[in-house]
Formats: sequence, C-alpha cells, structure tokens
Amino acid sequence: MQNNENINIDSISELNFSDLILGPVYLLAKNPENTLNAYQNLLGFEVLKKENDYISFGVGKTPLLNFQFSDDTIPKTPSDPGLYHVAILLPNRADLARLVNMLTESNIRFASADHLVSEAIYLYDSDGIGIEIYTDRERDEWIWKNGIVSMDTLPLDIDDLLDEISDIDEVWSGFPDGTKIGHIHLQVPDLKSSLDFYSGKFGLNVVSHFPGAKFLSAGGYHHHIGLNEWHTKNADLPDEKTAGIKGFEVTIPDSTIFESFKKRVALKIQGIKMNDNEISMRDSLNNFIKINTIS
Repeated sequence: MQNNENINIDSISELNFSDLILGPVYLLAKNPENTLNAYQNLLGFEVLKKENDYISFGVGKTPLLNFQFSDDTIPKTPSDPGLYHVAILLPNRADLARLVNMLTESNIRFASADHLVSEAIYLYDSDGIGIEIYTDRERDEWIWKNGIVSMDTLPLDIDDLLDEISDIDEVWSGFPDGTKIGHIHLQVPDLKSSLDFYSGKFGLNVVSHFPGAKFLSAGGYHHHIGLNEWHTKNADLPDEKTAGIKGFEVTIPDSTIFESFKKRVALKIQGIKMNDNEISMRDSLNNFIKINTIS
C-alpha cells in the first residue's frame, strides 16, 4: 500500500482532503411537498429555510441541499447530462446501518454497493435526482498505487453492515452531526472536455478511472468529483428546466491555497468573476461553481 503522504498533488490539491468543504449543492425540482416527504420526513434532513419556492436542507446549521422549485420543471431522465448523484457522507458505519435498517423496515427500495474505499446506498427522488448516502472505510484501508486508488462496485454485505446495530434501540433519527457532502458525480456528454475543466483547469487530480469514467480529488481523497459518460455520451445538454443540479459551492479554508487557486483559474478559465473571498465560474455543463475561503 502506498503511503498517502507521497501522492503527488498540487494547487487546490495541496489542501488536505478533510479540509476541502463541498456544498451546499443547488438543485431544481418540481414539487416542494414531494421533496419534503423524501428529504425531511423519510431521510431526516433538517429544514433550515423554507419559502414558497425554496427549501434548504441540512444538518445542524450547515446547509447541504438547496432546492429551488418550479411548476414547469421537467423530470430528469438517465440519458440527460447533469447530476448522476450527490453523495452524502456519514460519519461512521453504524449511521449507515441504522439508515439501511429504517429503509428496509419501511419497504423503501434502494441500491447498494461496496466500492472498497466506501460502502454506499443509492436512491432516486420523484424528480429523478440521484442521492448516494455512504460511509468511508478507514483511510489506511484504501489501496494506492502510482497515485491511483483502487475502487470497484461490488455487492454490499448488508447482513455484515447491520451487525453494527445489535441494540434494538439503535434507530435512525436523522442525519448526525458531522454529515457532509462527500462528493458530486456528474454524467457528461464529453468526458474529455469535462476532464479538461475539472483537472486541467480547476486543478483536481485524477485518482481513479474506469471505462467511460474518471474520478478526481484534492489532497488524496478517493474522489470529490466523479465524471462519467456511460449513458450520456454525445448527448445534448438538457433544457434548463430539467430537474437536477444547477450549481454548487466549494470552500477552501486555507487562504494561501485560495490565493494560489485564484491565480491558477484566472489564467486558465474564461468568464470567471472574483473578489477577495469568492470566485464564480461555470463548468462544461454550465453548472455554476462558487469557491469561497474563510475570511
């Protein structure tokens, strides 16, 4: 196993992955009632702000998923470029076990997978928005070779996972403190173009890959951004009224790295806007990205 400290990283990737903050993610959906039922009533997100056409879901005081609503929103299909899933990272394995137990007892269908670096479940809401909820394995269990981390998609051992909660009183009561956005996975029409943006220009490192997919990160994480063209290769970008991701925020707490990042993107990306503590840009899918630092 390769020592993670020896991974070749630069620019934004100089940041320790645990200090790079993703989120909130901005999403478009059709029906606030359906979204409340799924994200608050079933999954247990807290509602941090609610207006006629807007709901912010989060944990504690931290917003994670900000939904805008419109009656003319078009449901997302698997062949639409855009969001593949937004991934919610739980603090530990027992949290995932409690959630899986609740979903099973509630007869809620979900997919699941063991990715070697993590264990995950997947759900879709009524607008076709994909949600992954996962927990990471310990970092010293990740296998690195020449800057590439081993990942796979294997069956999740549900029985072994549920052994984490032998106490019958251990029930899911909503997302615990420490829950955060772990990564964002996009499906794209042109993998090369999106890779050029997120790696060549934005500065993330490619840390894993499969046919038709690349996984990128900062600071040795298994991935902060996933890109695939499995169902969307050469597809047109969808109507702007299509449900799904519209943008997201990134916080770089280290002001020195933030300043270095500003210089990098100013040279490499056209149409960016910036001030002392914020940078705004659009990616190859026209999602807005807002990068902040902590002043």
